[in-house]
Amino acid sequence: MKFPASMRRLLRLRESLERQEEMKVALAAARVGAASFGLDAARRQSRGEQDALQAALREREAVDGAELQVSGLQREAEAERERQLRDHLARLESAHALQVEILLARRRERRTLDILEEHCRRAQRRQQERREQAALDEAFLLTRPPGGGSDH
Repeated sequence: MKFPASMRRLLRLRESLERQEEMKVALAAARVGAASFGLDAARRQSRGEQDALQAALREREAVDGAELQVSGLQREAEAERERQLRDHLARLESAHALQVEILLARRRERRTLDILEEHCRRAQRRQQERREQAALDEAFLLTRPPGGGSDH
């Protein structure tokens, strides 16, 4: 049984699609990593700014309401920014998980064709071995002495 050329082309196509999905997974993972790094950096920056503002306010004896209001608004703005970054990171992680699922589906499709190709190869080898054995059997029968070669 020979693996048809059309199936071989389909297998190559599946391999190509699998490689493309692997690249997409890598890209999605890089985006998740960059977003995670950005979120951590934003958190560090926000803490540093808040610490600096609080230190500046502690050093001054008189703090007016406007400064306190600005400090509160900055904290709210940073909290909103962090929430947006977390949401963005969650969307990227979700996209990454979906891409991994797609990659796994592509791999299953390709493995199915790999298994089919291997079965065809084995069947072809068995057929070849049978033909060779039949040829050897025939040659043996043709080279036997007349009368079966039995000694009584």
